[in-house]
Amino acid sequence: MDKIVGKIALVSLMMSASLSAQMTLRVTNMRGQEIKQAVVGEPFMVHVASDDTGNEPEIKGLRDFFVKRTGYRITTVNGVSSAQHSYQVRIDRPGTYTIGPAQGANERSNAVRLPVTVSNGRPTASGHQSRQHAQQEAKNDQVLLRFKADKEHAYVGEQIEVTLRFIAPASERITVEQLITDVPESVHMQQKQEPTKQLYEVENESFVIYEWQFVMYPKQAGRIVLPAYHLDYTKELDNGVSFGTFASLFGPRLERRRVYSNALTFDIRPLPKSDEPVQAVGHFTHFQATIEPAVAKQYEGVVLSLAVEGAGDLEQLPAPTLERMPVGLKWYSSKRSLEDAPTGKRKTFEYIVQGLEAGEHHIPSQTFRYFDVQQGTYKTLSTAPLLLTITDMPGQASPTQPAIALPTVDKTPQKVPTDEQSVAPLMQHVGQQSCASAPLPLWLFLLLFGIPLWYWCYQWLLRHRAALLQRFVPHYAKRQAFALAQKALARAYQQKDVQALHRLFASLFAARLGITQAQVTMVRMQSVGAESALSDQEKKQWQQFVQELTQAAYGGVSSKERLRLFHEAAHWLQEVQRMM
Repeated sequence: MDKIVGKIALVSLMMSASLSAQMTLRVTNMRGQEIKQAVVGEPFMVHVASDDTGNEPEIKGLRDFFVKRTGYRITTVNGVSSAQHSYQVRIDRPGTYTIGPAQGANERSNAVRLPVTVSNGRPTASGHQSRQHAQQEAKNDQVLLRFKADKEHAYVGEQIEVTLRFIAPASERITVEQLITDVPESVHMQQKQEPTKQLYEVENESFVIYEWQFVMYPKQAGRIVLPAYHLDYTKELDNGVSFGTFASLFGPRLERRRVYSNALTFDIRPLPKSDEPVQAVGHFTHFQATIEPAVAKQYEGVVLSLAVEGAGDLEQLPAPTLERMPVGLKWYSSKRSLEDAPTGKRKTFEYIVQGLEAGEHHIPSQTFRYFDVQQGTYKTLSTAPLLLTITDMPGQASPTQPAIALPTVDKTPQKVPTDEQSVAPLMQHVGQQSCASAPLPLWLFLLLFGIPLWYWCYQWLLRHRAALLQRFVPHYAKRQAFALAQKALARAYQQKDVQALHRLFASLFAARLGITQAQVTMVRMQSVGAESALSDQEKKQWQQFVQELTQAAYGGVSSKERLRLFHEAAHWLQEVQRMM
């Protein structure tokens, strides 16, 4: 009976092990919570857990989307290792998609059917969400990054005002680090000004709001998605952990975090058909031409300026072609400038004009044709005609035959000196000229030529001193390895770069063992501890620490784990110095 019970228990154990070993696929939001649907333009995560720690799985259904691998983590439980692969995915078209299955060498995961909607119940692109409502969301979620636009429907080339707000409770000690944008090729995006910072109070609670203002111009018709932006910020934590001897090197505890915004979706209409070329889209109020000076000599250059003012994508507006210019004038485009104006922006185009023939030249009216988005029709602005007067230039030859200035001849009789005294000053002057043009001595030439060469060699030796010493003095790298590792550890902590810990120990082992960093593997570092005089318990702790370093180099680490790894790295750095 006991044998039967034992066999049943063994079979059950094998079945549970096989079930736990199968490959699984999960879809979560950026916070790690499983989701049943996603939002157009907003990123989400795909996680694949597998027993195969050596190969990356192939996931079906992701080829047409924006995919970026973000993590790789190895976990060992009771001697059995498993790997988790993480990917950031973004879908810009609504619909229902099947993600998976993931295929490994000998494993196959499940598949997930994921609906992707436009707004998911959130505010639409026009953003009727009030600031108080956004602040209430920030109160619930601690921080919030939200997009809104002044319109959802627009013409190709029409200006769209876009606002991005980062809202956080004022009690949180937060510093904005970097705004990471993702602008599709189908739009032209301009930032209007530097971000502003303001303080608001709602229900006796203070909030800090950072606000960015953008202007967007769609380049093509159809549905356009402005994907989610993400913002990196640091949050100061209470420093409750001491690092012993390293406490003087470490400042306040800072945790780097990232928050994602919502995405915006726009319906862009094409422009109505037109038989004539269109130069811009928007609403323009002024188009004028000036010429300075209005009177010039033949072949002298004058400046003709065209200035257009209004609301539109003037930054991308090309220089207009001058129309119906007189045959006697030659012109070419010069510089351009953009400045603020009462009705939007003012862009000025300058042209250099030359008169080839003397006389009066009438420059006809120039036209600027655009699509007026306010009235939905094509309009044309015209300038006043200009008059340019070209006068003859006396003594000026034609441009094909350059003028040659002939010396004038003075026919007044001159008295020729005959005695030596009258000629002496002239001969003395000639002697001074010949002495001044004496050749440079050879030693001075070599000295002046050698100083820059010597300085360049000196600077090159300073830049490559460490590399030369490591190459030609083998014991130098070994002697300096631990000192460099101590400095690298302090620098990594100040920058909160936990991934640098793996590079730190890899460089240390490479220098001490006389091998390249590529040869320093996780197994090799663990074997050094196994062959040392450490106790069995310390050897296990060392192997676990090396494995966590490798995982941190490929995947994300929580703030609590990051702090612990820095603390253990300082401890094991001293232990490695005794081992090696």
